[in-house]
This record gives sequence, structure tokens and C-alpha cells, in this order.
Amino acid sequence: VDLNWTQGIQIYNMRTVLQNSRFHVAKWAEIAREHDAGRPIAHLFRKLFTGFRAVTDYPAVAWWREIQEIYPDAKVIHTSRPVDDWYNSSVDTVFAFLNYANSYDLQPLIALQERYEGKAGAVQVEFDPKAKDKQKHVQAWADFMQQSVWDRLFGKGVDPTLATERERVKEAFREHERQVREAHAKNDNFLDFKMADGWAPLCKLLRWRCPSQEPFPFRNHKREFFEASLKPMIDM
Repeated sequence: VDLNWTQGIQIYNMRTVLQNSRFHVAKWAEIAREHDAGRPIAHLFRKLFTGFRAVTDYPAVAWWREIQEIYPDAKVIHTSRPVDDWYNSSVDTVFAFLNYANSYDLQPLIALQERYEGKAGAVQVEFDPKAKDKQKHVQAWADFMQQSVWDRLFGKGVDPTLATERERVKEAFREHERQVREAHAKNDNFLDFKMADGWAPLCKLLRWRCPSQEPFPFRNHKREFFEASLKPMIDM
């Protein structure tokens, strides 16, 4: 779902990271280092989220406990979906980008995009496989995802792109959902949300007037994901 319908509120998500990846990857790496060393990180999160009113998506989802400790009165919307739907979607989107970042081979990513947009619709880019500086930075993004997201969600060193890790990753997804629900069992600012629920529960939680004629703004279908994310990833 596209949270940008929320009356112009600035939202921090993975698109924010990709649009200025060198800056944001470095900041998340600093957060992970300081956390692992047992040092305070609240000031780092506050600085990173300056100007934003909401946080969603990777990498923040892997740090939900720490973020909520900093913002204890925040409203929490937990979007839920069947585990197989989530896994299959991830394979064709974020996991595919991670494979590119680790291999620096663009062709499988373009081939995947062509499945959804057709050959004529695929992003056309100038790509220099010998650009060592770019390759180093793309690998830094993959390292950041492993250390700041996958290690925390799935276990140290677990590569969610591997078919051999499928069941471990799916079980970690179930456990993540269980922990989130358990932690918010008595939280009136918590919404366990499914896309099919539409506007009503969101507007009730946020105390906003529901749009009467506007359709619910589904986003991040695979085609839109590629349109919004492929070129920023390649242009890192």
C-alpha cells in the first residue's frame, strides 16, 4: 500500500535510501556498529529521521523495537499477508536486487523486469561492468542489507536469496509477525492491517476523514516496483 496518501506526510522507506544511497547506507552502517558495540543509537535515529513523520519498509522494519523505544507514542501499522505471497513477491523484487548487488550482473534483473513490462518497457541504462567504484558501492549496499536487515530478521549470515534458506526465511517471517503482535497486544495505537480492509481501519487509527470517492491506493505492484527502483539501484 502507498502510504504517501497521508496528507503529504514525508515517509522514510527504502526508496528514500535508494535516492541517496551513499549517505543512507553509511548512516545505517553506523547505527549497526554502534548498536553491536552496546552504545546508544537513539540520537542517530532521531537525526536520520529528521523531517519525516512516518517510517516503513526495509531497513527500518528490522529495527522496529529500537525505533519504538525512541517514539513510544507512535501509531504502529503492521501490514500482514500470507507468508507464501510475501516470499514469492520478495524473490521477484528485493531479493532479485540483492542478487544483482552481490553478482554485479545486471542481465537477470532486466530479464525479470521484462516479464512484467515487456521488452519495450524495460529500463534502458548505460552500464559499465568495469566501473569499479560503482561496483564497490553496489556491494556496500548488499553488505548493508545483510548486516542491517537480514542478519536481524533471519539470523546471522542467512542469505534469503538462496532457495536452500526458503523455509528458514519463511519461519522467521512468521516469528517476526508473532513478536510484533505479542508486543502490541495491549497497545491502542496498534493496527494489524490487511490490504483487503481498505480505508476504514487506517482512518480510524489515524483519526482522519476517510476519502469517500477515492479508491484505496494500492502500490508496489511488481511493475511499479521496477519503475521506481531499478534505475536508482543501477545509478548508485
